[in-house]
Amino acid sequence: MARNREFDDALDELKMLHDAKNHDYATAEHPYKNLEGVARIGIEPWRGIVIRMMDKFSRLEEFCKSGELAIKSEGIEDTFKDISVYSTLAMILFRKSKRESAEKQQEIEDTEALREGLELVEKRKSDEISSLIDKRKEKDGDDATQELTEAERGKDADNDEDKFWAEEIKKREDYALKAVMKWRENGAIS
Repeated sequence: MARNREFDDALDELKMLHDAKNHDYATAEHPYKNLEGVARIGIEPWRGIVIRMMDKFSRLEEFCKSGELAIKSEGIEDTFKDISVYSTLAMILFRKSKRESAEKQQEIEDTEALREGLELVEKRKSDEISSLIDKRKEKDGDDATQELTEAERGKDADNDEDKFWAEEIKKREDYALKAVMKWRENGAIS
């Protein structure tokens, strides 16, 4: 199918308009800086853009009714262009919002699963140690408690299961720490 040259030209024109206007409002590092500012007052950035679009549609509505514009320096084409650019920006920030929400939800689920896993590991270890202490007490008396306390602290390095769980706990602690640091970077926690 052949490309629609007029449509492509109009898109190029919108790109140039966006680049020119964006230069005054944002930076290369933060291309949506001005649009994301509404988040400081609790409004999702894409919704803030929808509000701007509503203003533009109100202007169009008035033009359709009266056939005139109060501000002559900004024509109807300018309003159409603004709506087009705003619509594209709203779509981008909507997608970004949904992606960030999904990532945060995944982090919450991962952290919860990690917490539950660590609780299970601790419970299992505690149950195993209690069982061993009870068995040793039956066999050797109270002197067995000191030996088992040392094993509980990981001094029984020859035990492969202890090595496995020590490594597993370390991995999970590292993962949890990374998740917390990522949340802090994203401003989810302080």
